[in-house]
Amino acid sequence: MNYKFSFQHIISGLCLLFLFIGIALNFVLFFRPLYYFDVSYLDIEKYSGFSKEIIYKNYNILIDYCSPFFSGDLVFSDITVSEPALSHFAKVKQVFMLFHVLALGSLFYLIFTWKKAKKQNNFSWLVTGSITALVLPILIGFCCIFFWEKSFEIFHKIFFPGDYWLFDWNLDQIIRILPDTFFLQCAIIIIISIIIFSIVTLLYGLKKCKEIFVSI
Repeated sequence: MNYKFSFQHIISGLCLLFLFIGIALNFVLFFRPLYYFDVSYLDIEKYSGFSKEIIYKNYNILIDYCSPFFSGDLVFSDITVSEPALSHFAKVKQVFMLFHVLALGSLFYLIFTWKKAKKQNNFSWLVTGSITALVLPILIGFCCIFFWEKSFEIFHKIFFPGDYWLFDWNLDQIIRILPDTFFLQCAIIIIISIIIFSIVTLLYGLKKCKEIFVSI
């Protein structure tokens, strides 16, 4: 099958993973109909005590703020938010930006790797790379499904040191319109998307390697 393993395959796998995370993260972040559906499905009006108009307005303010193309301060409307909570969201935006940069850098690296593989007529890196990109989301997915609260806590401790992410129900009213179930849904969609992308890439890599083997 013209297969030869190298450490570069692992690097390519990590780049595939970062690229897939970037794509899935952006889809979930900017696919607002998911949240609009949850406003009714999770009964967020009753849960939060706010009207749909206020809920939609402030959710959109938060999502617009997290966009890499937005510059300015985060200012919510008709709800109270403490300074520590605003600092947390600033860090959230930084994390999103980090994944955007990693995804973009990974894309350029993968384009270079693809061109090199095409010249060498060797696409075995797609096989190892896609398997590498597949392992981590499966493990994280398992943890999220069976240990969601603990996984959520560990994630925040890794990316957001300190306790700013522990919002006060009375001071940080934004948390009332962001139930844990919504975050779980987002995590599951991201993980499933990465797994699907990885499987498709794996199947394509196997197909290319088979074509090369048959042509020899």
